[in-house]
Formats: sequence, structure tokens, C-alpha cells
Amino acid sequence: MTGEITLSGNVLPVGGIKEKFLAARRAGVQTIILPAENRQDVEEDLTPELMEGVAVYYASRIEDVLAIALPLLKAVPTRGRFRSSPWARQRKQPPSGKPNPIGKSGCPSCRRKAK
Repeated sequence: MTGEITLSGNVLPVGGIKEKFLAARRAGVQTIILPAENRQDVEEDLTPELMEGVAVYYASRIEDVLAIALPLLKAVPTRGRFRSSPWARQRKQPPSGKPNPIGKSGCPSCRRKAK
């Protein structure tokens, strides 16, 4: 994802789309999220051959970005905040089923006791 997000959740356009796209493609990125207002830049600057094998999504709001980047999160706006899925609220057990890394004895680096 490249761009700027305002505090109200709007995705703002950015410059240098062609260079960012080419760098991402060189790095092996297969999915790119760009600001919706940069769609014209993509159409003008990038050829179909360059875009081959790369999925490009356009976002105008933070909700669009989250839906693409974190499809399992299923964020729902609630009074200006996001309520995530139930497993994201459970801090004791990560979704992978692995035990809490702090464990019962507490954090070894800061000596904080686990709750």
C-alpha cells in the first residue's frame, strides 16, 4: 500500500506511482493498493505488459484498504472506530492456537507479571 491516510479515513493521492510500482514488482509484490485518485497516473504511465501478473486495487477510504490488505479482519466501522473479529479481541490466545508468549511467569525482558 502506498499513500497517505487522513485522520478521518480518506486515502490521499501520492506521486511517483510508476517508480513505486516498478520497485514493488522487482521485489516480487503481487498485490498493490493505490489511492483511487492515482488511477489516471497508472493508466498513463504503465503499459499492460508491466502490469501483467500484478493485481492493482484502488482505495479511497481506509475501509477499502483494510478489506483488501486484511481480508480475514472484516473490520466494521462503529462510531468512528473499527470493531474487529472476536479472535482479535482475545489477547490471551493468538488465532494460531499457540500459547501466550508471556506465559504464566510474566515477560522475561521487563519482568512484568502476566494477568
